[in-house]
Amino acid sequence: MSKLNAKFNVLMTMALIALSPIANADVVAPAIEIGDLGAGDFISGSATTLTINGTGTSIITDFGPPLTFIDITDIDFVLTGDRGSNNGIDYLFTNGVITAGTYINTTFDTLTMSEIFGFASFSADLASGGRIEGGFTLTGDIASDFTGDTLIAKAGPVVVPVPAAVWLFGSGLLGLIGIARTKA
Repeated sequence: MSKLNAKFNVLMTMALIALSPIANADVVAPAIEIGDLGAGDFISGSATTLTINGTGTSIITDFGPPLTFIDITDIDFVLTGDRGSNNGIDYLFTNGVITAGTYINTTFDTLTMSEIFGFASFSADLASGGRIEGGFTLTGDIASDFTGDTLIAKAGPVVVPVPAAVWLFGSGLLGLIGIARTKA
């Protein structure tokens, strides 16, 4: 694969992850950066299983800008799951296991995967309380047998947004306190 083609695949995969409707929760630092930009098929799916092999290369300490990270000794990353149902847009894999050296050893109930123009994106909430999300270039039919490479993913804790009702309640309470102080 030429360097230009590899860079294009990385950019398209990153864009797909960013624009994906299933990537709706933000993984926050510290997070493990996972990838495998070499030649070869590191992802495989069949009518019954999903396997993703990669390499953890760094721990992201701040998503920035600028992005800051700590290099770590490369660690093996493995994700496996069973083929679940699909609705023609999203494909589900269930009963999954994720390991990344001593950093991650957890499970997930459901991993959601979608595909557009030869690129696949995926995300899953982890039993340990975090999230994994990523993408890769796809060869084959995501509905049956496929392979993939140019994996880019991140795994870590997630931001839990404060519901709008709490913000409204808080601002209303502050307003009432302000009114009470002006009357006194």
